[in-house]
Amino acid sequence: MNLATTQSPVCVGYEGASHLAVDGNITTEFGQSKPHACTCARGTSSTFWSVDLGKPYPLHNIIIFQTNSNHHRLIGLSIFVDESRCYQWKSSPGPPTVFNITCDKTGQIVKFQVPRQEYLTLCEVQIFVCADGYWGQSCSNICGNCRIGTSCNKQDGSCTCQIGWAPPKCTCTYLLSLHNL
Repeated sequence: MNLATTQSPVCVGYEGASHLAVDGNITTEFGQSKPHACTCARGTSSTFWSVDLGKPYPLHNIIIFQTNSNHHRLIGLSIFVDESRCYQWKSSPGPPTVFNITCDKTGQIVKFQVPRQEYLTLCEVQIFVCADGYWGQSCSNICGNCRIGTSCNKQDGSCTCQIGWAPPKCTCTYLLSLHNL
């Protein structure tokens, strides 16, 4: 995956390096022996893990694989995209082992943070964007007739239209302009 990751200090006595959350391994078993399959970090006043996507992307959803035990550790989890919060788990008990969140924001740095001194273990984080030609919360809306070689905005569907199609989503044709009457 070759993405730059960082986290609060690694848990003492464990090899839970930050890159383990983006290695493609979706196991939710931390592992009894080294090397471990998941990250392990513990901060002083809060604990974090982050990934740098390399450039800004229009994000859509994130699937989080945490360890199959100790779900309470993620109570209060916030997820930020370029310092703007896109999600918070407020309820008790903590989230399930594998959960999916919608995060329709554009950004480069995705940061997971719990607001206290706590162990943060993430086994895998998968971040998705809408494919070219689609837009919206579930990526189920089809882009209009955008100019060839371009795609629509992943959040609102707007684009630069081909000749003969009306903005902002290029879904309606126009026959003549009012300026020509």
